[in-house]
Parts: sequence; structure tokens; C-alpha cells
Amino acid sequence: MHRVQLGMRRILRQVQYNGGMRRVFRLFSLPIAARALGAAGFAATLTAAGAFSSAALIPAHAQSTLEAFDALTNPNRGVGVRLLPESAPPGGTVRVSVINNTGSSLDRATIAWFVDGEEQVRGVALTSADLTMPNRHGRAEVGVRVELPSGAAYEGSAAVSLASLAVVWEGRTYTFPTYAGRARLVPQSTLAAHAVATIVENGRVVPPSDIVFVWSARRTSLPTIRGLGRDSVALSADSFGYDFVLEVTATAPGGTQARALVPVRYSRPRIIFYERHPLLGMRYDRFADSLVTTRESAEVVAEPMYFAAERRDDELLSYFWEYNDAPARTTSPVIRLRASETRPARANLSLYVEHKTFLRQDAESTYTIVFREP
Repeated sequence: MHRVQLGMRRILRQVQYNGGMRRVFRLFSLPIAARALGAAGFAATLTAAGAFSSAALIPAHAQSTLEAFDALTNPNRGVGVRLLPESAPPGGTVRVSVINNTGSSLDRATIAWFVDGEEQVRGVALTSADLTMPNRHGRAEVGVRVELPSGAAYEGSAAVSLASLAVVWEGRTYTFPTYAGRARLVPQSTLAAHAVATIVENGRVVPPSDIVFVWSARRTSLPTIRGLGRDSVALSADSFGYDFVLEVTATAPGGTQARALVPVRYSRPRIIFYERHPLLGMRYDRFADSLVTTRESAEVVAEPMYFAAERRDDELLSYFWEYNDAPARTTSPVIRLRASETRPARANLSLYVEHKTFLRQDAESTYTIVFREP
């Protein structure tokens, strides 16, 4: 290498004396120089000799040749792939971008993106793209091919973990027996969550007992919980009731990760009234804010929805009834009225319920019963 550089310096002195480059290309073949020094070394040698700057010294076609040889001879040149995120659910989308270590601008480069060897998109200066992953678990290879105008080509790749993580959650609050749906979270209650991770490594599904789960709640004071096989957690909700995002990460022994972001919204307790019919029982099929009946009596049950209690008659709950602006003589969730006891034959009910321990849990509502003649 030192002998080649000395030869180059002699040639450059000849160039400076003659004032041209034609004799350089006759005396010293450009491909041989590029192969010996690499493009960067060749240009640096010319500049060090004091002839010209590398941009002025090397014509456009020569620069292209140098780039092409540099792609073959310089192992430090190349491209990489940046993934965001590094794992995705099957059939999900990953944002990819080029890590450019070529030493050249990619403004005019033709860039093609591949998933598992199949081209998904191609374009000029397409340095980033959104790629759709295969609809399966395991790993997918994302590849990129960069072709410079000179003809030099670089390739890079990265692996995407295809794993799914489903998270279900609910508040540990009261709901009536036939309630369908998620029990809502209210301030000062408890959030119960469970994660179902599907991660494939070495051709098998990794069991939950081998997966490290990390639970955290963004923008809250709730602690981060982590542990091997910790696929279920119970978190105490704060007193303020600010919505937050539950972040869960599952990591398998081989490093494959799955991640889920779950928005969690707070609700408020509420009271729902249902009639208890003497023959049909609880009329959960009839939701209304009033009752019209021809019977001599009526029984109404208050359901304290989303309170931190196990039963509607839980000792932690206090009931304050009024009808027709007068206090009622009952403190239970059930009130019974007779037509002869109401003057006029219309009962305007009002109920306030509060939790004896959690001050942020209370609710009030109204209900009307109209007794008509048979």
C-alpha cells in the first residue's frame, strides 16, 4: 500500500507539471488504483498530494466508478434498517427507515423494501416506508436494497418479532347478575388485568410461565410490576380518576418481545332502578326511569353500579331514600310502596348512595312510580 501511494505522488507531480489528467489515466489505471486504495483512500491520496480537491479532480464518470468499487472493497460502507417498533403483531405494520453508512447522499438512490424476500415497495429516495408484516407468528426479515446512480448497490436487513399480546381488564366493582360487559373502573377501586401473550420461538409457543411480563401505567403514580409468569395483576386505582395508558411488555427467553398499549378510562358510580315483579321476579329486561302499575303495591330495587362492593346490600354502602320529598323509613337497596300510602297516587323517589370508605364513590338518582286504577 505504501509503495502504491508513493507511485501516486510521483504521478501527481507529473499531473501538476503537465496541467491535465489524461496522462494519469494512461499511466495508472483507475480500477487498479481503486482496488488498491479504495475510493476514499484514492481521493485522500490525490488531495494530500496537493493536486486538486477530490470533487474537482475526479470527473463524474470516474466518481461513479469509485463508488462502485468502494461498495465492493470497503466493508465499513453499507446500509442498515431501523425498525419502529422492533416487534409487531401478525399482520401488523412496522415503520422502517434506512441507516445510511454509504458516505453518499440517497436523494437520487433507488430504494426497494422487502419482507421475507418479497418486494413490497420501491421508489427514488424512499428512505422510509410502512411495511405490512406476514399474518403469522415467529420472525420476519425486513430487507432493503439501495442502488446509487453510480451503479453501486448496498443491502441491509433486520428481523422483526411477530408476536401478539392481548390485554383484558376490568374494574373490581359491583354489577348486577345479568350485566353483560366490562365492569368499569372508578376512583379508589381496583383494576384487574390479564395478558395473553402468543410468542413463538424455535417452532413452539412459549408458555406464560417462561415469559417475563412488565406492567406499568403511564402518567400515574402506580408502581411498575414485573415478574416471570406475571400475566395477571391487580392495581389500586388512584383517587383523582385521570385516564391513563396501561403498558404491558412480554419478553420470551430468546429475546422475542410483544408489547401492548391499553387505554384505561375512569367512570363514575351510578344507580339503576329495576322493578321486582311478584310473579316474574327481577325485571332486568326493562330499564326505565319510571314505573306505571295497576297493582296495589310496587317493589323497586336499586342497583349500585360500579361501586367497590361485592353485593348491593354490602355493609360498605349507605342508602338514603326519599319519596315525595320526605325521608323514607328504609336504608336498604329495596323499597316497597303501596298505593294507599301515597297521596297522591304518584311516588317520586330519590336515592343517594355513598361508600363508607371511599369518599370519591357516591351517586344519586330519581325514579317515579304511578299507581293507576285497575
